[in-house]
Amino acid sequence: MDTTFLYIKEAMDFLENNPNVEKALKNLVHSLIDLKRVSFKSTEFSTEHSLLRDSSLIIPGQLDQFHLNFDNLVVCKVLGDVASSIMNEQIPKEPIEALSFANRFALEIRKPKTNYYWYNSLELKFESYIVIFLHQILNLDFIAFYNSLTDEKKAEDPNLKSLDLCMSNVIPYLNNDNSKIYSFLQKLLQDDGARDAVQHSLVEFGRKNSKKAASFYVYCKDNGAIAQTGFLVHLLLGLYETNPDFYFEEAINLFDQNPKEAICTIAWLEYTKAEHISRAFTFVEDKKLSDINQLRHLPAFYCRLIQNKNTPQEILNACFKAIQKLTLQEDQQLRSDLVFRTGLIKGFDKEKYELLPSFLSWGEPGVIRSYFDHFNSPDYLFELIQNSYLTHGLATNIKLVEDAVFVQHSKNPGAVEAHILAMLSDDRPIIRFGGLQVLICKGCGVYPVAFLSLDEKQQLTVVNFLLTLPINIEELLPLCLVLRNSPFEKVQQDLTQQLNDLVWAYDEHVLLMMKPLLDLSVATDKKLYDEVEASYLKYAAEKELRMGIREFDPWENELPYVELFFRLEHEMDAEAMEKASSKSVFTQIAKSISVIRGSAFNSEHNHQISPLNTVGVSRLVDQRYSINPDKVEWEFKMSTSVNH
Repeated sequence: MDTTFLYIKEAMDFLENNPNVEKALKNLVHSLIDLKRVSFKSTEFSTEHSLLRDSSLIIPGQLDQFHLNFDNLVVCKVLGDVASSIMNEQIPKEPIEALSFANRFALEIRKPKTNYYWYNSLELKFESYIVIFLHQILNLDFIAFYNSLTDEKKAEDPNLKSLDLCMSNVIPYLNNDNSKIYSFLQKLLQDDGARDAVQHSLVEFGRKNSKKAASFYVYCKDNGAIAQTGFLVHLLLGLYETNPDFYFEEAINLFDQNPKEAICTIAWLEYTKAEHISRAFTFVEDKKLSDINQLRHLPAFYCRLIQNKNTPQEILNACFKAIQKLTLQEDQQLRSDLVFRTGLIKGFDKEKYELLPSFLSWGEPGVIRSYFDHFNSPDYLFELIQNSYLTHGLATNIKLVEDAVFVQHSKNPGAVEAHILAMLSDDRPIIRFGGLQVLICKGCGVYPVAFLSLDEKQQLTVVNFLLTLPINIEELLPLCLVLRNSPFEKVQQDLTQQLNDLVWAYDEHVLLMMKPLLDLSVATDKKLYDEVEASYLKYAAEKELRMGIREFDPWENELPYVELFFRLEHEMDAEAMEKASSKSVFTQIAKSISVIRGSAFNSEHNHQISPLNTVGVSRLVDQRYSINPDKVEWEFKMSTSVNH
């Protein structure tokens, strides 16, 4: 069923001849407003979906859902009828009042939560339809109306705030002649604020109204558009979809008259034929471009060819080689675009990973942060992490990849957790430390890992590594405590021993952390808790005994000397200040103000004193470091050594 029309009158005739379609669309629009959602399940609206699925009135979505196509004049006509019914008024004849009608309707359907814009671009599409309605049905000269508006008027009137954005939806439906449209768009291209909207409107012009756009293209070529930046490019991008062979040749031939615009066009065409892709690639390579303004379009060209399903394999391979060659360019704009677009390529993990050294050769390690976002697997990311720790050891900056790990975990949680487990149970200490850094680099908390899925040797490696580290005990102890349920007796024994040793590092806090995590009604949990508690009681008794030995207590032995030092310092400072200020002119004209530090404040107009709130965070510190720092640091370096 053909439902693509360029005139509202045609849409009205179609609805009149197809009342079932009009009824289905009205039901969907009312449901959209009532449910405040833009998508529909085909199972819930099976009647409407069956009737409309072979038309352009709806757009298929994911998970058996579909959307109304508000780019279609038929759908917009039904939306306009529903809006008139809800607002109890017809679309006004004056343009600003009509746009106000659209804004008031949008506000009405947002109620009661008027700040919740649930409908995405529906309001903008409805405003565009109203402008088209005024132009085609009520004979509004849109170009004259737009030209009559001053910048101040557009800035002050809220009903005009989206007018520039509507332009791309309106231009294809204008009845004006080519010369008037060309002069209008040519003038707007000089306006930085409207340039993007104009360029988008040219693309849509070619797509939606190919017959008129074709004659418009010829007119523009004959009247100097070839020399203008961004004019013919965007018109060709839309027209290519309607006649690929002809407009591809036009893009190629444009090179002789405007090379920069030709390369831009060739780079951004949505190629549908393999022969066009092969010829475009060969054409660009044969030109051996050296002008930086032309070279800056090549990252988009190569990356778009890689993502195009019609690209032959030999061209794919050549594109990756061409990207590597581009990394030798020193232009910062080109480099930024190159690494950005390469990172956006979905899949091709091996090829992208092989390009990474070329990007890192720029001396900017920050390129890694989002480079792995579109990899299909985290394998290469973790290969990079392991190689970094083997090469740079403790100097490796895990923050460079923490975003990449997070993104990969959101896509492939099982694979990321498997890699973390493999690193934590690795035989090489520095790899285990790298695994720990990945484990705790999550923005809030740690990544979940299943230690019980490891074999006996791996579980022993994990428990004897993590619980001996002098850091992050708050995160590591709960993770390791699950190994109390290990089927291996040796693992349970080592876990108990490590927990007993932690008492000497963290005092009673070990018991306080363990208790909420254990079920003391379970015999094995009760036994583990009792053993650690017994170690704590033994530790507490020895601590009390040691605290009773005062002969070597620095507080007792050195306090008088410390107090004497500060007293003498205070006296000397007072004498120096008195001597310096005795003949000072400044002290004669200044006054003394006592500054008192406290925990409250008052404002200029409110004399009530308000206490300050305390905000802070505390971390447990391994107290063994204070007793024998050399020993702790040595053990830590040995446990994370690259060569150990």
